[in-house]
Amino acid sequence: MLDPDRGPYWPRWCDAVAFGFGYQRSEFGRWGSSTSSDMGFVQQAGIRDILLGGLARPGHNMHAADEFTTVGDVTSLARALVVYLAG
Repeated sequence: MLDPDRGPYWPRWCDAVAFGFGYQRSEFGRWGSSTSSDMGFVQQAGIRDILLGGLARPGHNMHAADEFTTVGDVTSLARALVVYLAG
């Protein structure tokens, strides 16, 4: 098993998300998903490192017909992406 904290892009992504959303890196925790994903096919195509991130929050009805997010979260994610890409 590979250590997810040792990927070449993870530290910069983590810093960008922390900046974008106004968190400290120490507030982050590992998270795993049991939902289906097409990332296995991406890895089979030779892409080894995959950074996931999004706007899922408790109470936002993730994957339901009435799923939603906030303008603030979209703005924060955009800020994180700009910081990551500029880095």
